[in-house]
Amino acid sequence: MRQRLFISFFLLSLCLGLNAQSVLDGYIQDALESNIALKQKEYSYQKSLEAMKETRRMFFPVVSIEAKYSKSQGGRTIEIPFGDMMNPVFDNLNAINQIITPLQPEYSSPGAYPTIDNYTINMLREQGQETKIQLPMPLFNAAIIQNHKIRIGLAEAERINVEIYKRELVKEVKSVYIKYLEAQQVMDMYQITYMIVKKNPQSRESLLKYDKITKDEVYADRA
Repeated sequence: MRQRLFISFFLLSLCLGLNAQSVLDGYIQDALESNIALKQKEYSYQKSLEAMKETRRMFFPVVSIEAKYSKSQGGRTIEIPFGDMMNPVFDNLNAINQIITPLQPEYSSPGAYPTIDNYTINMLREQGQETKIQLPMPLFNAAIIQNHKIRIGLAEAERINVEIYKRELVKEVKSVYIKYLEAQQVMDMYQITYMIVKKNPQSRESLLKYDKITKDEVYADRA
């Protein structure tokens, strides 16, 4: 009986082992895809990668275009009295030329000096347009370098955290699945044992019929 039980148990274990690995791989894949805590850790890792890329971009030049157009009326003005200062001088020079020309015909008159107006400067331009392209680039900034190193360390820590959690999750799935297989094998073994034990009294009664054993052994099997 023990030999038959051992063979049955061995065949059952062999059949279960062939299918157990594929089923276990499916459970592990489902756990990795549907675990919310793992998704949160992966999201944190992706955020740390983006932050690291952002600090890396600070080392490169940044191109920007700025354009503006303005229009104004009124406002403060500044008046420069060119006319008030120069017109009396020009009047005197014109008067002198008028006196000298008749007395000295050989005198070459430069002509009449004009009358000029005062010059007014507006503090605000009536219309203005400005367009410029900027290309700033840091030559050396210790804060940017240190920040980049910190972001690299944080990203690596997040990656390690994700890997550790994945391994723990796979470990838990394998542990639970192994316990399930053990319980299933025990139940199957109990069923096989029950079937063998149930048929054993019949064989004992056959042996008793041919006087191979005593009747007390039949009673013991029934018990």
